[in-house]
Amino acid sequence: MNLSKILFASLSIAIFTASQAAKADGFICADQSGQFGIKLYDNVQPKLGTRSPAILIITDGSKEAGGKTLASFTPDQGDLHLAYGSYHATANFPSAYNQLLEGVKMSQIKELVFSVKHDFNRPLPANQKALAQLQIHDKSQNTTYVNFTCTRYLKD
Repeated sequence: MNLSKILFASLSIAIFTASQAAKADGFICADQSGQFGIKLYDNVQPKLGTRSPAILIITDGSKEAGGKTLASFTPDQGDLHLAYGSYHATANFPSAYNQLLEGVKMSQIKELVFSVKHDFNRPLPANQKALAQLQIHDKSQNTTYVNFTCTRYLKD
């Protein structure tokens, strides 16, 4: 096989792969009781091979419509970043100060660490299930662990 055929085949595979890549991805998750939800979305630039956090939203399903969102975190606000495969959110809950998140008063939460069990190098297909864990670190140095089940979200 000559060099031009090899280059053409490689280029064709690269174009096909890039066209199949999602522009946004993430997970829609619920805790074991079904009360709390987490929606996590990443920005993806397939041509650059990058993925960065876009938003992490915590919801309470027991609240009325319009009041379910307890908190949202974004890199633009400076309170969400990705480190070592986990999403770290610096807590600031002005509208849900007295609300409990899995038994922890939100006013006492210092940081949230959310980890989904998947490999970015081998992405899950859309609607595939994955397990996740939320670590709630409070101001007294205690940690509460909450398990979640997530569904993979992909947007082309």
